[in-house]
Amino acid sequence: MLGRLAYLGWYKPVNGLRHSIRHGGPVNQWRTRKGEQAMEISAWSLPPLTAPVDHGLVPVHFLTGRRFWYQTAFCISTLARNVSSLPRVVFHDDGTLNASQCEALTGLVPGSEVVRADEAESRVHQYLPADRFPILNAQWRDYVNLRKLISPHLVGDRWKLVLDSDMLFFQRPDEMLDWQRSPGTILLMRDVTTSYGYPLRTLDEMANGAVPRRLNVGICGIRSGLIDWQEVESWAASLITKSGTSYYLEQALVALLAARHGCQVLDDNHYQLQHLPGKTPAAGRRLTHFVDRAKADYFQRAWRAFT
Repeated sequence: MLGRLAYLGWYKPVNGLRHSIRHGGPVNQWRTRKGEQAMEISAWSLPPLTAPVDHGLVPVHFLTGRRFWYQTAFCISTLARNVSSLPRVVFHDDGTLNASQCEALTGLVPGSEVVRADEAESRVHQYLPADRFPILNAQWRDYVNLRKLISPHLVGDRWKLVLDSDMLFFQRPDEMLDWQRSPGTILLMRDVTTSYGYPLRTLDEMANGAVPRRLNVGICGIRSGLIDWQEVESWAASLITKSGTSYYLEQALVALLAARHGCQVLDDNHYQLQHLPGKTPAAGRRLTHFVDRAKADYFQRAWRAFT
């Protein structure tokens, strides 16, 4: 009881104040919320994409939901503005998409499909039975980010490109498109720092060598057949047993896959990860992935350039 009172009376308000200060204070947070609301309203009016589908390109997959569908819509819409043809697009429901949001996404991207959450969960039961994969099943329920790795890759042996929703394309992404035409190894972005959520020494030992540093899964192209799910289960179990759960577990597991199979990392001058507000865009940027405090720029200003 005393611990609960201490949390409510001290730690929660202090942490809330720290969070507010870190994100520019209450006025800036209000502006960010208003910008996010305006972005969602605008997404309902995005015109259907007219670029033809090129089945020679590795298909693009998004994990999305009620809180992200409009960001997904802007991401694929900005890609379409900068290419002559689009890959096939698959949206994976995180369990929160409603029928209207599904219709908005498939109406925006003709020929796209939505993998609903119940269908994805049925695949998990079929291909990752809980008695053999208890950790991955638990993480599927409790850690939504891991679904970006699991849901697109459970079936088949094809290359797939998973994109985060909170990204905008500003120019033709030639390097990414070249990979989509002829993938040879895992494709990833460069992070501003190494963020795997677990000690690098532990990851290096598990990889029997150094895992690649500063990898980011905002853009993550993998051939499904490269993933040994029993090995991924073992990695996840070992990491969680030694160091607990982490928001970056997905990124750590992909880093281990990259250590095992090799990877191509996109030029971070062109494929920019922005984590601070007010940063001057890199010359020649093709894409920006807005994370952490850069969400203020994303919601207040960046998306408006495409309306």
